[in-house]
Amino acid sequence: NLFIVSLDDQREWFRYHSLFADFLRGELNRRHPEKVQELHRRAARWYLHQDLPEQAFRHAVAGDDADRVIEIGDLYINAKLAGGEIKVVAGWLDSLPAAWYAAYPVLGLAQAAFLFFTGAFQAAIRRVDEVEQKMLSAEGEDKGGQLARVTAVRCFAACFQNDLARAEILANQALRDLPDADLGFRPGIYGALGDTYRQNGRWEEAKESYLKVLDFSHAPAVRIDAVHVFGALADLDLRQGRLQSAAGYWRKALAAIGERENWGRLPLPVIGWVYIRTGEILYELNQLAEAWDHVSRGLEHAELGGDVRALIAGYLMAARLKLAEADIETAVEYLERVRPLMEQAQFPDWTSQFERLQLELWLADDRLRAAVNWSDEMLQDGGLETRPESGVAQLAISRVLIVKGDAPSLEQAKTFLERLIEAAEEEGRTGITIEARALEALADWRRGERVGAMTSLEHALRLAEPEGYVRLFADLGLPMGQLLLEARSRAVMPEYVDKLLAAFGADLEHPAPAQAALPEPLTPREEEVLGLMAAGLTNREIAEQLVVSPETVKKHTSNIYGKLGVSKRTEAVARARELDLLDG
Repeated sequence: NLFIVSLDDQREWFRYHSLFADFLRGELNRRHPEKVQELHRRAARWYLHQDLPEQAFRHAVAGDDADRVIEIGDLYINAKLAGGEIKVVAGWLDSLPAAWYAAYPVLGLAQAAFLFFTGAFQAAIRRVDEVEQKMLSAEGEDKGGQLARVTAVRCFAACFQNDLARAEILANQALRDLPDADLGFRPGIYGALGDTYRQNGRWEEAKESYLKVLDFSHAPAVRIDAVHVFGALADLDLRQGRLQSAAGYWRKALAAIGERENWGRLPLPVIGWVYIRTGEILYELNQLAEAWDHVSRGLEHAELGGDVRALIAGYLMAARLKLAEADIETAVEYLERVRPLMEQAQFPDWTSQFERLQLELWLADDRLRAAVNWSDEMLQDGGLETRPESGVAQLAISRVLIVKGDAPSLEQAKTFLERLIEAAEEEGRTGITIEARALEALADWRRGERVGAMTSLEHALRLAEPEGYVRLFADLGLPMGQLLLEARSRAVMPEYVDKLLAAFGADLEHPAPAQAALPEPLTPREEEVLGLMAAGLTNREIAEQLVVSPETVKKHTSNIYGKLGVSKRTEAVARARELDLLDG
């Protein structure tokens, strides 16, 4: 321990004491300066052979070995970006001499890939175009292989932009022209195609592409991709409603992270991503404490690694967990951390998830008008069914229409859900089908169609019970709780229904008497406004009485109308008297 320090219990790995190492480097530079460059190059080769790319890259740059830097980049950069090691790649690119980018155009592809992964798509495309022009005007034996790399990067770009038709064409061209010995771009293409097939509901092709990635197990970077593939296969199962199978794949990914040979080799964002997505499964199973533990650990890794996608997923999951605890203030704080990430980078597949959670927070905070405005804008914009993850957005809109509760809105929700169920069943998206059926039951219940409501609810329950879904129902709030109580009274799947009711965390069987018949209870302020409405006061008079603005009163009356299922003041008062919501 005087000159060297052991790095492991087996005393196989050592490093020099830092002061002694500095002394030795000083002596080397003083006595043998002519040997320094070659020693760096030897070190780069050795570290690369040991599958330690960070150290190899550093020594290759110090040794002025551009060819070795390009080799390391080909093998690792795409995998590191896909694994979320954004900061590592940024450091690599910043460390390269500016003259190298002019002398070796292929290095510009690494810059372009970095720009794609950070969401700067237009800048990335311009960089690829510049690189391609330089390669076309250059001569060399590897010109065809370098142009094939350009095609591969364009394929990655098409996948990022969800342009599947173009991605397939570019993938076929790149795979045809890349050298057979290529171990960087080939698995990267299959992984990107798998992600895009999955995003477009082409499950079997996605699975086939992911399994092809595993065919490159001899490639150094595929150790990282193997964990990603487990996660991707888990996501495929989750999208098809197979919650238990998805949980099994995430357990495999966690096990791979824990394997001794992977210690220190897997990037922080990959580890973070696995913990966060495992947390999502635990959340749906209503294992909230375990879910929070996994999401918290995942966010620690994601924040250190700087991976935007993992941060978005983690913050959204943290917000949802806090919402489940009724901690709306903290949930909003997590959601607001996501907003700038969504604005700075284009990740359309996460937009619907973000918007839906925003909607649920509005509803939890009694901001029905904000939710209705969002829903109206979505319906007016058009193109809803063609956007990425459109099913999530359609479920969100349907819920707003049901909460709004007037007859036209309920009819529109019913039509919306019928189309969504048909499409989801055709695509095999059982998770979407379950939630759509549950919402359909709520819509029917509010329309007074009791038999239809119980039929839809039972259909949803029979699909959900084998997989153990819980939060999907609990997150629909008190209206679903009341509907489940009705299902239990009719002996509809009583054991599973009891499990779901336990997740609500409230005494659903003994609600406040005046509010029991409402699908969503009135807030104390709404009760006060309702009483003044019944007394015949105008909105302005109510505002003066409560010392608030007329706009605030208008918001409260709109919420009251939605909860009572009416469209005007006289109907609201009549409905309130019918439900005995007014005092005297």
